[in-house]
Amino acid sequence: MPRYPDDHALSEVVGFILLLALVVAALAVYQTYAVPAEGRDLEIASMNAVQQRFIEYHGMVTALWLSGQKGVAVSTSFALGTAGSTVQGGFLQILRPTGSSGLLGVDGTDGVMEVATDRTPLPVAIPLGSLFYRSDNRYWLQQTYRYQAGGLFLVQDDGVVVRIPPPISVFNGKGTAVVNIVSVRLYGNTTIGGSSPVLVTSRLRDTPAYIDGGDCQWVLLRVTAGDAAAADAWQRVFTGLVEREGIPPAWYQVGVAGNTAFLRVDGPSAGAGNDVRLVAGHADILVSLQHVATGLA
Repeated sequence: MPRYPDDHALSEVVGFILLLALVVAALAVYQTYAVPAEGRDLEIASMNAVQQRFIEYHGMVTALWLSGQKGVAVSTSFALGTAGSTVQGGFLQILRPTGSSGLLGVDGTDGVMEVATDRTPLPVAIPLGSLFYRSDNRYWLQQTYRYQAGGLFLVQDDGVVVRIPPPISVFNGKGTAVVNIVSVRLYGNTTIGGSSPVLVTSRLRDTPAYIDGGDCQWVLLRVTAGDAAAADAWQRVFTGLVEREGIPPAWYQVGVAGNTAFLRVDGPSAGAGNDVRLVAGHADILVSLQHVATGLA
């Protein structure tokens, strides 16, 4: 049977529709599987970069208070989210993951450390403050990094992980339990959200000591955190620092109740003699945040 022009045209239309359907199906599969996988990889890389930035910030601030450079400013920048790694706008946007964002902030009221000895009528309360990054991921789990009291903490749905412990130690100084504390306090109250880089500037303030050191019968450290999970992390900090030094269990007590974790050191005589020594230092850090320009107008 001869084919007519209308038949040929119809077959071309059908072929085009089938080809278009295949393209649409391929795009749908790509969007369902490949785009989320790429987005997850980008967000994992972004959070790894945030962790590395906090590690660098920890080292930078530690060097600042160790050297005692009061008034000197040190700065670093944090990238918020993955928006800068993805295509924004246009048809290609449907083939790339949607960019995530983040929130960087400093909260001078986050957490309180109390220090007491038998020589202090009342515990000395030291507000800790924190510098934190809170993710707004679209393809991977949410994470919050928090620099607090000179330590680094990672907050996830399943709890809080101590990445870097705060500068607190207990060791056996020839029969004396030596408790060494550096209370790192952050001042500031600013948050910046979005997907643009943020500059973090920190200065060491010239402030008097919070508590005097010396020989005493016992030392009590108590940290009130923002929630029970954070308090559990502080309990692990206290447990870890005495276990690492092999301190006899009879010399100390560690516990947690609600949002508060504590460490009490009584020394060899169980609080009956002056065989506990407190060495107390402090570092008050003023923290400011500002947007970083990413291009020229």
